[in-house]
Amino acid sequence: MKNPLSILTISLAAMLLVACSSSEHIDGQLPSPDKLADIELGVTTRDDVLDLIGTPSTTPPFDDDNWYYIRRVTQTVAFFDPVVMEQQVLAINFDREGVAVDIYAYGEDYGRSIDISERITPTQGKKVTIWEQLLSSYGRMPEGSGSGAMSAPGMPGK
Repeated sequence: MKNPLSILTISLAAMLLVACSSSEHIDGQLPSPDKLADIELGVTTRDDVLDLIGTPSTTPPFDDDNWYYIRRVTQTVAFFDPVVMEQQVLAINFDREGVAVDIYAYGEDYGRSIDISERITPTQGKKVTIWEQLLSSYGRMPEGSGSGAMSAPGMPGK
């Protein structure tokens, strides 16, 4: 029988190697070049584009004139944040009548990293603690509100 310590050591080393392995994740897909070739600028409508290449990955919230098809490949190693390995964006622009007028392809060189702002938007009013909120209504309750026997306006009380 082998030494239990060596079996434990080999098992731990194997677990560490597995934990440090990387994984690749693909989000979205781009339409095939054959299907893109079927889009005739100035002729093909939104409905035709839907039939040819499917639903876009995203559209701007207040503008249906631009459709974006996005494909992103990320790689994650162990517990680290994912790293973008590849990103491609295909943009199809439509005119007001819903006819395709432009197709643009964007690669990684068009992307920008945007830092998230940690600032807080100030609001009007006073900041009140939970205790101030709880104690501010003390003594402001109408008479009889605790007994459940309130009278309606214009009605005689008890």
